[in-house]
Amino acid sequence: MNAKDDPIVGSLAIDYDIFKNNPNVVLGTTNRGGHLGYRESAFSSELWYMKPVLDFLDAHRDDAAANRKTK
Repeated sequence: MNAKDDPIVGSLAIDYDIFKNNPNVVLGTTNRGGHLGYRESAFSSELWYMKPVLDFLDAHRDDAAANRKTK
């Protein structure tokens, strides 16, 4: 996960071709978030990015299980 407005890493530091050419990795970017700014709010300890990450992993697990059953 990377925020495009990250003042330290930012979107310019990402070599997008590496992610495009490697089928084993996924890059998730957001327009806003700053550096380590993935909190639900300024006063929350909840991290919003966990839901989309876990949803992605669940979908991948389900696809892998379905592919094993069809073989």
